[in-house]
Amino acid sequence: MTGRAGFHLAQLNVGRLLAPTDDPRVGEFMGALDRVNGMGKRMPGFVWMMEGAGGPGTGNTDAKIAGDPRHVFNLTVWHSVEALEAFVWNTVHR
Repeated sequence: MTGRAGFHLAQLNVGRLLAPTDDPRVGEFMGALDRVNGMGKRMPGFVWMMEGAGGPGTGNTDAKIAGDPRHVFNLTVWHSVEALEAFVWNTVHR
């Protein structure tokens, strides 16, 4: 890891889906969550991910912002920006 000793990088993604999570228009996104999140958890430099209370294939989409069912977010922690970049640009996440 090339991160600074004693520090981690927290990465927060916030978005608003085009449709509710059970709508076919976001089916491809929802269907990829477990695979992409699982890959991230196995990456060198991964530290932690905020988990949702929903079932398989829901990621953390059950956590809502201001009660809006289309607002979704995820929070991950990494040892370094290089570790996060490797996951984002060099895996199925891309």
